[in-house]
Amino acid sequence: MSGAVEAVQAGLARAIGTVAGVHLFEGPPARVGFPHAVIGEAVAGDWGAKGVRGREVRTAVTLVDDGAGPARLNALIGTVEDAIEAMDPALGGWRMASLVLLRARMARDRGGWRATIEYRVRVLEQ
Repeated sequence: MSGAVEAVQAGLARAIGTVAGVHLFEGPPARVGFPHAVIGEAVAGDWGAKGVRGREVRTAVTLVDDGAGPARLNALIGTVEDAIEAMDPALGGWRMASLVLLRARMARDRGGWRATIEYRVRVLEQ
């Protein structure tokens, strides 16, 4: 199962890496610059069919900003969503069959603002 998760997370990292001005981490960062994105843990399950190996991967991207207001993070959410939704469907041995935004939320954090964008990605092994 980890091959599909790794492929999806690598695709997310490539997509988010195209967004200018965002520091990207694939786990909780020790030292941070703002704004930054963290690709969270993923949960995967079977999504195959007869003779076809597939996985459903659910994962979240968290965006953090130290701004006094939410304006910069709101703009960044849209840019990151656009980059993820334009991501290449070829994911290193897996092919993305669907990408669905499950939910997005933003809240004030003690150091600024935090937004979490959750996705369901269905992939088929090539």
